[in-house]
Amino acid sequence: MEEVLVSKRVAARRLSIGVRTLEGLLRRGELRSVRIGRRRLIAAEDLVKFARSRSSATRHSAAMGGSVLVQ
Repeated sequence: MEEVLVSKRVAARRLSIGVRTLEGLLRRGELRSVRIGRRRLIAAEDLVKFARSRSSATRHSAAMGGSVLVQ
């Protein structure tokens, strides 16, 4: 069974970005998270939605480099 919520480290790995880059996305509200206790967790479903939205945006913009992993 796939995890519903993942840590920042796992989320960053799934998106092929660094944890600090992920934290910036969270700060800017580009990606949502929930706080449970002292942990900040991201919904696996939100990662897929984010990756799909970014990959469609990169098709339209040559300025966006890199790749996005959708699992």
